[in-house]
Amino acid sequence: MERKFIEYFSGLQRNYGFADLSEMMIDPQTGKNQPKKYGWTHRQITDQDYTDHLSGKKSIGIQPCDDDGMARFGAIDIDSKDYKDFSVKKYLDIIKIYDLPLIPVKSKSGGLHLYLFLKEPVKH
Repeated sequence: MERKFIEYFSGLQRNYGFADLSEMMIDPQTGKNQPKKYGWTHRQITDQDYTDHLSGKKSIGIQPCDDDGMARFGAIDIDSKDYKDFSVKKYLDIIKIYDLPLIPVKSKSGGLHLYLFLKEPVKH
């Protein structure tokens, strides 16, 4: 499974995003659950980074486009101005109505990530 995850989420290899989930905070205005520390690592991603992500030790984010401008997946990050009233169902209904090839995943912040995976890489 880990190999498949790495294959599906391959993208920019020389840098990746991180979030330290050990210290989270709730934004008092939006209700968004967010890490206090996050950013870019400025180093090559390794299989161990993926393993740590899958085991919950760390959170990583892969930029879909590689250095050649090719992408095998895309992601839409839906955040709300007010998480207290955020409805995932609204987006699930749209996906169903239009039969969109998207995989919805609830995000750590309480929003929604929508993923699209491609059989072959495409130029962005």
